[in-house]
Amino acid sequence: QPIYFVSDSFESAIEKMTKYADTIPRPFGVRYNAYTQSIEVLDSKPQLDNLLGNINLEMHILQNALKKL
Repeated sequence: QPIYFVSDSFESAIEKMTKYADTIPRPFGVRYNAYTQSIEVLDSKPQLDNLLGNINLEMHILQNALKKL
């Protein structure tokens, strides 16, 4: 049986698989949505605008929390 990669730990395997997946050409992006526990395909400008809005909101929440520390 051929060996595709060897890993010392689960974390190392995740890192290696992520690096491998990054080399696969594809005309879209993907992200894991923790709220819906699903993978979202990012292949349109409205989806990217929505993601950017969500990231900005999360950054605002983070900044406010840091100010309170």
